[in-house]
Amino acid sequence: MDRRLTRDMFPGGTDDKILHRGDRCDRQIIQDVLGIYEDIEEEKNILQNKDAYSAHYIGSTRLYQTFSRFDGAEAYHYAGLCEWESDRNLHPDASKKVFIISQYHDEDPARVEIHRRFAGAIAYNCVTKYGDIPVAPHLYFTQFMNDEGWERDFGIEAGHLLMRMCDSVILATIDGKISEGMAADIEYATVQLALSPRRKNFTEAEAIEYITETENERYEEWIRAKHR
Repeated sequence: MDRRLTRDMFPGGTDDKILHRGDRCDRQIIQDVLGIYEDIEEEKNILQNKDAYSAHYIGSTRLYQTFSRFDGAEAYHYAGLCEWESDRNLHPDASKKVFIISQYHDEDPARVEIHRRFAGAIAYNCVTKYGDIPVAPHLYFTQFMNDEGWERDFGIEAGHLLMRMCDSVILATIDGKISEGMAADIEYATVQLALSPRRKNFTEAEAIEYITETENERYEEWIRAKHR
């Protein structure tokens, strides 16, 4: 759950190092971080300070400390390090680490390929839609270890070690199926770490559509990047 932060929680002052993306912040915290000490323009849903010093760039693009809200009926939250007039985080320094639980193992190689692409689509959207860092051990370890026997067991346990460093967990299922490896991850997240996974449930048709749309977006972004 995102935190609610107020300036009186930090007698020594506030800066961006205490913030996590999604934290709901009061006026004084926003003023401290942005370096704005006059009235905040509260009619705006994105708050930034173009005159503030920034050491953060992504490539050659300058990034700004950013607070945003959907509309005037909700609190401002820390959005991260974003482009001017945008509230999409673009820098890992302000990212959350998100552990992805989804199926990989299957006796049918064609199903394994679908699962691989599905997990890849979830991970890609973590970065591009939210500016978060996806942690997907089932995509990583299977590149150089066998998904069988002790090597599979090692990968699952190593994944749990990585999960300890994460801020949140996504549980993505196709037709509601929970595999043995997923069940081990869910138990570790909920019982050992007290994390409540955010569920993303897809039918098989929805998963294929999601994979296709995401891979098309990725290709289009690759084309745009090549011609910039």
